[in-house]
Amino acid sequence: MFFEKTYGMENYKWKNLALNLRDDCTEYQYESLRVLGENAAVVIHELRAPLAGIYAQLQLLERGLKSALGPQWDERFSLIYGEIKRVSNLCDQLMILAAGKKGECLPVDMAGVCSDTVALLRAMACSRGVNIDMNIGTDLPLVLGDDSQLRCLLINLVSNAIQALAGYDGEGKININLERNDQGLRLMVKDNGPGMGIDIMERIFDPFFTTKSSGSGLGLPLCADIAKSHRGELTVYSEPNQGATFVLCLPAAAD
Repeated sequence: MFFEKTYGMENYKWKNLALNLRDDCTEYQYESLRVLGENAAVVIHELRAPLAGIYAQLQLLERGLKSALGPQWDERFSLIYGEIKRVSNLCDQLMILAAGKKGECLPVDMAGVCSDTVALLRAMACSRGVNIDMNIGTDLPLVLGDDSQLRCLLINLVSNAIQALAGYDGEGKININLERNDQGLRLMVKDNGPGMGIDIMERIFDPFFTTKSSGSGLGLPLCADIAKSHRGELTVYSEPNQGATFVLCLPAAAD
């Protein structure tokens, strides 16, 4: 078994802890996501216009008052901009769920997606004392799908791993492994952070469930939805104090 060979884990532990999105009441989770997205779409449409207006007026206000207020207000403006961006990102995530479509269906080089994601997030990881190692196999097939959605999925997984390791004792490490399997590709994102118990894993892909104080609880459900729309599956393996491993399997594009 792959995980026994790679991580030395005992088979029964993985059987007890693995939550496979295809096998465990996942149709209910996916339907919940779809209904959530559809109901939110109307609200988001009405929210985007005033949100853009607030952002534009804030920029004008900052330019007009910056000299009078002084540099001590820079942090406050940055905080407001950050909150506006967070709401905008939440709208983007909900709109993807509301769309319920696969997006583009073109050949995607997942090796390039991995390399670009690591380059994008390495600085953030280093600033938090986290080291990212990447291992990309050879002779990898292309997959069919939407490049931007697959990038979004991987950025979410790696960002979550970085956040899980922030403030955790010891040297934070993230291993990204991309290799060929019987169906196509297997991508693993593994960290050595605090891990999670079975009670959290059972809900980790539920909309709005989060263990982070500032999280929206939509990142991982969005990842699961993207995986399913690409005819793949997303699985999580973890136990307390043993880190977490997210595994994405995608079928290869037909030759």
